[in-house]
Amino acid sequence: QVILDIYPAREKPIPGITSDNLAADVGESAVALEFSETVKYCLNDTDGAIALIGAGEVEYIKNEFLNLINRKGE
Repeated sequence: QVILDIYPAREKPIPGITSDNLAADVGESAVALEFSETVKYCLNDTDGAIALIGAGEVEYIKNEFLNLINRKGE
């Protein structure tokens, strides 16, 4: 499980609620990563299906995956 940065939309940030803390609470199966590290991590350090859930940068990650998949098919 990859947990990206948590950011508020219209609400105020909740003190102590960070991607690092959430990953630590989930346990060994979770890692908190920067957006720029996510695609590389998923391609090199995971097996199986990839589900993207979230808002904002998640769309860019999806597009990067699709670009890589399309390049492999050429």
